[in-house]
Amino acid sequence: MRSRRPVRLTVVLSAMSLLSAACLGPGGGEGGGENVVTVLGTWTDAEAKAFEESVKPFEEETGVDVKYEGSRNFTELVVARVQGGNPPDISTPAQPGLLSDLVQQDAALPLSESVDVQALQDSLIPGLIESGQVDGEAYGLPMKLAVKSALWYPVPEFEEAGYQVPETYPELVDLQRQIARDGETPWCIGAESAESTGWPITDWIEEYVLRLHGPEVYDQWISHELPFNSPEIKAAFEEFGKVVNTKGNVAGGARGVLATNFGDSPQGLFEDPPNCYLERQANFITGFYPEDVQGDLDSNVGATYFPSGIQGGYQGDPVLVAGEYALLMTDNPDAKQLMKFLAQDSYGQSWAETGGYLSPHQGFDTSVYPDDVTRSLQEIAAEADVARFDGSDAMPGPVGSGSFWTESVAWLSGDQDLDTTLKKIDESWPE
Repeated sequence: MRSRRPVRLTVVLSAMSLLSAACLGPGGGEGGGENVVTVLGTWTDAEAKAFEESVKPFEEETGVDVKYEGSRNFTELVVARVQGGNPPDISTPAQPGLLSDLVQQDAALPLSESVDVQALQDSLIPGLIESGQVDGEAYGLPMKLAVKSALWYPVPEFEEAGYQVPETYPELVDLQRQIARDGETPWCIGAESAESTGWPITDWIEEYVLRLHGPEVYDQWISHELPFNSPEIKAAFEEFGKVVNTKGNVAGGARGVLATNFGDSPQGLFEDPPNCYLERQANFITGFYPEDVQGDLDSNVGATYFPSGIQGGYQGDPVLVAGEYALLMTDNPDAKQLMKFLAQDSYGQSWAETGGYLSPHQGFDTSVYPDDVTRSLQEIAAEADVARFDGSDAMPGPVGSGSFWTESVAWLSGDQDLDTTLKKIDESWPE
């Protein structure tokens, strides 16, 4: 499930000033003891166990004890540990914005301190190494991937209706028209997410910025070199507006999108008959499917690339991703060895076998994945021309997890026009 966007580090540091470092857990890094590496991450419960299993070969080979601590309050905890002078040896931030803040507070070491960056770049899906850079220097090691550019559909019902999986964007437009002509609803979309309502809208906008204008414009946008009210970004909002505001295109229409929880929206794919036939969402959405569907994904659901090829747009095949980085935070030699282990293109095989893991490496052995659906998701990422990280995760908190959400909701609900929406988001960007 998508994590909340980070609060900016400088703000959190101030808010954490009353916390005692003694209350924040055992010491890491140079104070953590010989042959011990401390890792602070976002994974808990089954995911925490999967990570611990994935590093056992490293522990057995080196004799180093990897002590993992997982927290749902990862952002606040890692900031407090930094402030208390007690950072973990390695952390696993899921947002480029938080990673950048940690780097700019001198709380992280360059990736070149522990791994061969060029060899890593050659192995990774193109564009991933750049997502963990700060001022041109690589810091974040991509170690676990989430593919967002995935188009989901119910396999038996699709075949029964005679629908073909679209390979280009014009084919996708033709398919949604065909579904509508058949008297059915093409799309399931849900944007409700409690206090985080609106983030699924931002994912759609990011998809369209990439498909209309390509990675260079995307990079300019997320750094605010290109403002929200530029023609390029406005066009991405308008393209999403065509999907949502075309009568009969989306279950419940625009207001239905805002009233439907993102985890509930795919349920329509599996009703009898389906309430909708298409959903664009990240690979974690399978965790919200009915239990019988989760038990046999291959028989019930298909996943394909959310297609590119918009007329007059970018003609490559970009993919929108999210995921976790490994960030080296101390000069512990054993931690550097662990970073090398995590950088291997074979890392994560035991995790992949149990499900819930996608590798950021192009050459990862997909045969270890438990089903064809997961293999297809890996192929979507590996075959892309370029990957770009979730843009709102890279933006300053007041925008990426603030105005971009709230103003997009106001626009989609009809409470304000698009020009006003874009102007308000731009005005919220920190000086």
